[in-house]
Amino acid sequence: MSALISFWQKEARDGRLPLRSSFRPEDFPKAIGDLALIEVTEGGEFLYRVTAGHVLNRVRLDRPLRTLSELEPPAYRDLVKQHFELVLAERIPVRHVIAYPTTDSEMIYERLILPFSREGERVDYLLCLSTLSDLEI
Repeated sequence: MSALISFWQKEARDGRLPLRSSFRPEDFPKAIGDLALIEVTEGGEFLYRVTAGHVLNRVRLDRPLRTLSELEPPAYRDLVKQHFELVLAERIPVRHVIAYPTTDSEMIYERLILPFSREGERVDYLLCLSTLSDLEI
């Protein structure tokens, strides 16, 4: 997570957001399996463009998500939406520790959400890194 935050801070200049084109996943090989790229439409909808395999496995999906509205259960979807909207409003990276109940246990993971832009002004993309945590809640 610290490498992604350092990259984002280096690319964010003069109050402008880092450009999506500046991010190359291959520069972060340890993170590739834990990344999701979400496009933010003009209407405020969240469209999943890329969802890595580890992320899909954690939330027990057998296919990639297309929109946030497909995420289940509804309470979890609402929490994720709140996190995304916070990043949109603040225009800065946000980190959360999340306890996600599963059928047989509770999974704890950390999510870092980084805002990116096509041209530096509007948040057009959210890059999410979700990693299993050894933290106890």
